[in-house]
Amino acid sequence: MAGTLKALIAKNLQENLVIYLIIPVIFLCGVFFGTLGVKELNSSQVKELVDFVDGFINNLPTAAVNASLETRHALTVNLKTLFYIWLLGLMVIGIPLTMIIVFTRGFIFGFTVSFLIEQKLFQGILVVLLTVLPQNVLFIPVILVAAVFSISFSLFVVKGKFAGKTLNLSKKFVSYTLTFVVLGLFVVLASFIQGYVSPSLVKAVFYFS
Repeated sequence: MAGTLKALIAKNLQENLVIYLIIPVIFLCGVFFGTLGVKELNSSQVKELVDFVDGFINNLPTAAVNASLETRHALTVNLKTLFYIWLLGLMVIGIPLTMIIVFTRGFIFGFTVSFLIEQKLFQGILVVLLTVLPQNVLFIPVILVAAVFSISFSLFVVKGKFAGKTLNLSKKFVSYTLTFVVLGLFVVLASFIQGYVSPSLVKAVFYFS
């Protein structure tokens, strides 16, 4: 199945190189504006967030984490996002909405990382490395690849209609959906990391620090 996904991505890369360049740029723009968003917080907002982070960090060594609940939450949020991107690929108006999802993901990531490091320095870096990055190493590429396939599928349908061509839509749709099924497996793995691996790592590190 992984080999099938690799072949699909390679073919898609050749056909949609421009989209593969645009989507990461949109994500990075989101990261950039997320970083700027930290600067726009007023003092009361900063204090509220810092108090929340302090409480989170102070409770890490002894806090009881419901790994199963955390995993289910991560699965729900990220599989929904993946489903929405798949669904938007079936609609022409889905193209800008897919880009907004990518930008928003970048904004949240940039804001979170920037705030933690700016306010908590070394502790913030540890939290980022142990609780933010592990699952996002998978989540972010999945969202970017999904967005590319979604937009390229929309464009495939639009180009075919305007050119008056007979589209082999059923075959393309199966290939498109299969790609998202495989991407969903990576989401499951990333959610497992978020629910089970990250909490264990961060508790161990902060317990002995």
